[in-house]
Amino acid sequence: DSIFMNTPAEKVVQLREKYPQFFPDKTKDQMWVEKREDSLMQVIYKEVKKQFSSTDSLQNQLQKLFQHYKYYFPDKKIPEVYTVAEYVDYKNKVLLSGNDLIISLDNYLGKDHRFYTEFEDYISKLQAKNQILPDVVSALSDELINTEEQRSFIAHMINYGKTEYLKDRLIPFVAEHHRLGYTDAELEWAYDNEKQMWRYFVEKELIFSTKKNLLNRFLYNGPFSKFYLKFDRESPPRLGRFIGRQIIKSYVAQHPEVSVEKLMKIPGEKLFQASNYKP
Repeated sequence: DSIFMNTPAEKVVQLREKYPQFFPDKTKDQMWVEKREDSLMQVIYKEVKKQFSSTDSLQNQLQKLFQHYKYYFPDKKIPEVYTVAEYVDYKNKVLLSGNDLIISLDNYLGKDHRFYTEFEDYISKLQAKNQILPDVVSALSDELINTEEQRSFIAHMINYGKTEYLKDRLIPFVAEHHRLGYTDAELEWAYDNEKQMWRYFVEKELIFSTKKNLLNRFLYNGPFSKFYLKFDRESPPRLGRFIGRQIIKSYVAQHPEVSVEKLMKIPGEKLFQASNYKP
């Protein structure tokens, strides 16, 4: 982002040779010149530089993350990290493309930033610096987890739970509630109601259900989880991921000899059966 915005317009096209991954062949050179001069792009970059006048802290945190990453996945190559300032696409905050890890800093300016005033609260609260490292782990996890086609709710819960468990392992220095994208109160609610949630899943025969609406209710982001009960609006979102992580922690307690790398490859239903999960 800094290199692009601080390169004179007449020299922007020269960046194509050094950073070809950011300059698709089919895109005309003039488009990059216009983007560099775009008034909205100038404003976004200015706001990003206010919040990230230095990236030293971010670099130090990423270094610690990748030290843990290399410990658990010694054969994996550490990606090249780039930061960009774009047009606030909250659905693509961090991208892993080949060996390039791209962090869109315009998505981490703080939940109350004016760029996010049109966002729902459950989206804007994740537009904070404390979500950069969890989002990086989520991006890395796509290449680490066995996501073979399993249609059951428990399989999906375990897959998402693996990502949350990876955050515990790769960024243990980040507060637990931030790793989960929760507030302190939301994390406390999840722990206090873990047993009741599991009983609900069992009694409603949801564990091995293949109903797709369960993904929206308990795994995808939203204002809250949807049990269709009176306390729904008190509940944090994505509680299926929390339960999935708890099942994995139970499995690890039962099978401490299994490496994190192997753990990521175990099919969800098989892992659940061997977890002896009893909240």
